Amino acid sequence: VNGTRMGGVLKFSPDGKLIVITTHLGHVFLLDAFNGQEIFSLRLPASQRNTDGGSAPGVVDVTFTPDSQNILVGCGDGRIHVFQCSNGHLICRLEGPHGMSCRALAFNPKFMMLASACKVTAFWLPAFEQLQI
Repeated sequence: VNGTRMGGVLKFSPDGKLIVITTHLGHVFLLDAFNGQEIFSLRLPASQRNTDGGSAPGVVDVTFTPDSQNILVGCGDGRIHVFQCSNGHLICRLEGPHGMSCRALAFNPKFMMLASACKVTAFWLPAFEQLQI
């Protein structure tokens, strides 16, 4: 994180053990909250285009899942990227109604629901019937 221009988001995980930091240039850093050790870092493209033709920032908002196992990264192109906290592996990308920057992300742990917003708000629910157990 040293030497990287900031201007993004900083959030603690629900269990208090992790910190996620983003920058306006699309960097995402996951750190151990107790010793500051970097667990992983990645960079999402900062010059993605949104549907109105303008340039959009790479990372706009970030949140943790309630179990602190994953981070969800809202991007300037409207997509939401889901990464594992243990190793930074990309689990999936959520394509939603956000033609513009996904400006806000929040989890409701009681109902396992993700909400994302720009000019529209989307509610994401897990599709349990599609899980293979």
